[in-house]
Parts: sequence; C-alpha cells; structure tokens
Amino acid sequence: MTTATAEDRLVWADHRSIAMHPELPGVEVFLIKVGPEQAAEMLKRNTDGQRTISKISVEKLATDMATMEWMFNGAPLLFGSDGKLYDGQHRLTAIVGSGGGQGLLIVTGIDPNAMDTIDTNRRRSYADTLKMKGISNHPIV
Repeated sequence: MTTATAEDRLVWADHRSIAMHPELPGVEVFLIKVGPEQAAEMLKRNTDGQRTISKISVEKLATDMATMEWMFNGAPLLFGSDGKLYDGQHRLTAIVGSGGGQGLLIVTGIDPNAMDTIDTNRRRSYADTLKMKGISNHPIV
C-alpha cells in the first residue's frame, strides 16, 4: 500500500483528525469546511477511470449549495492511501461552481483496492424514499 505524502495532506493538514482506529492503520477521518479553492485542489487528485461527471448532477448540487438547500448527509469524500480521490467528485465540482463552502466529512488512507467497492449499490428509488417517510402506498404513488 502506497502512503500519501505530506503534500497529499495539504488540504486537510491544518485540521485535526477526529477519528482513527488501530485496526485500520493510516485511515483518518476529518470534518472540515471545504471552500472552492480547496475543492479545486482536491479535484486534482481525481483518479483515472472515475465515472464521467454528470453536468446535470453538478448543476443541481451547485444550485442547492448556493441557495442553502443542500443538506449534509454524512456521506464522506474518500481519498486513498495513494492520495487519490475515490469518491466525491460531483460534490467537489459543485462546491467550485457554487462559489461557497460546505462542511464535509473526509476519510483518508483508504486501500486502493477498495475503489472497486465504491458506489456499487442499487440506487434508491422514489418509492424507497416515500417508504422511509411513512407513505403506506409508496409502491403505487
């Protein structure tokens, strides 16, 4: 496993890690406000082979961020032990586009082999969302 260099940590170097675990050496968790300049720096670490950025998704996120409609949901940005960005490119691109900062959870030190497991779950349907809100006839709405 390749370890991130001090230069790779510059974006969050001034922040104290809020969590570490002895069974996950090198993995650190941060909670910081990421502004457009920091987001642009983080995007320079985007990995080859990432999904194509969806302009529509970024525009929606950026609009929500600019109008204070975006909600922090605890989904972290993920950076590998090699310093590369594994998850969060749409949120970071939206922060750049919105011109404002957002509080984000950041996890660093992820094993590069974990990239194959990120965002592989089934997307939540509208009916699933209605069910979580207690709508009894959610499958037919």
